[in-house]
Amino acid sequence: MINSDLYSIISGHRNYFYEQKAYYISEINRITLLYDKVNFKKTKYKKELREITQNLEMEKERLEKDIQYFREKVNDSN
Repeated sequence: MINSDLYSIISGHRNYFYEQKAYYISEINRITLLYDKVNFKKTKYKKELREITQNLEMEKERLEKDIQYFREKVNDSN
């Protein structure tokens, strides 16, 4: 066990493995940040879509009421 540790230290393999581990940890962090950013945008867009849909429905109801009011107004004047 001690000889293998000494060999890995002397040959430089130990540093290589630490560098490799640090690289993969940084890649995982980078990918996680990208995923979080995309997930945040996705939820934001879904929320905006829901709000726009609600506003559209409210606007349709308001316009239908206006149309009905003007139809009644035209029918009453005749």
